[in-house]
Amino acid sequence: MAGMGYDMAPTLLSWQIERYIPLRSDQKALVDRHLVQFQAWHRSTQLPRYSKALGEIDEQFRGPTDIANVRAVRERLPEFWGPVAERMAEPMAELLLTLDQGQIETMKKKFIRANEKQRAQFVGNSPREREAARLKRVQERSEFFLGDLTEQQQAELKRLVAALPPSEDSWMAEREARQQRFIALAERVVANKPSREQAARWSAQYLATMWMNPDSERRAALDRSSQAGDQLTLKMLQQANDEQRKFLSEKLRTYIKDLNSWSRPRSGESARGVASSG
Repeated sequence: MAGMGYDMAPTLLSWQIERYIPLRSDQKALVDRHLVQFQAWHRSTQLPRYSKALGEIDEQFRGPTDIANVRAVRERLPEFWGPVAERMAEPMAELLLTLDQGQIETMKKKFIRANEKQRAQFVGNSPREREAARLKRVQERSEFFLGDLTEQQQAELKRLVAALPPSEDSWMAEREARQQRFIALAERVVANKPSREQAARWSAQYLATMWMNPDSERRAALDRSSQAGDQLTLKMLQQANDEQRKFLSEKLRTYIKDLNSWSRPRSGESARGVASSG
């Protein structure tokens, strides 16, 4: 049962793509084929890396920690994106080469609707709603990793969250800018009808810089938000009691066990995925 969610990933990702781009039957077949191949590669090459990294994080957080350790965990995340981005470039290019302008216009509208919904949930309609949503997010995340918080910890968390720099507008602007860069890429491919190799190069450029913020002011605001989040995480870890530290370690070790289980190839997967797709 542990691998069921991961085994369903190609289906879920295909559904997610179709949320924004209405695919023709030939396009859906192309997407499904590439997702199966991608999962086979990801299962055999990336999941063991994630498992190793979580093991190292578990060791780090079992004892005393400091801000450098917390920051190092966050700053490791981009290293896992590089191989994924490189692997996705050619399949993305192949799909983009099949799109038409009508599909891109539909995607634009769906991005707008999705962003309106996200803004309502994430930003809210007033400062009070925004603060309440922020506290709920941070408390749920804290309890997910540490288990139930004591009353004293809940009070301290509320104080810490209230002191966080407001960053919701910047995160939303970054999300929207990333979407606009993708739309620009899709329109460039549709308008210029490049070779498959050129489309793959353009896709690789987009993916490689997908999480790099070109807006210096927004980047500075998001950096401040991340650094403040690191400080909050450190304080919650320092206040964690023995039971909560055990809860965190067991949570991480459960993920490691699942990753190790998921990394084992499924029947016939190597032939369809890793061996055939390089």
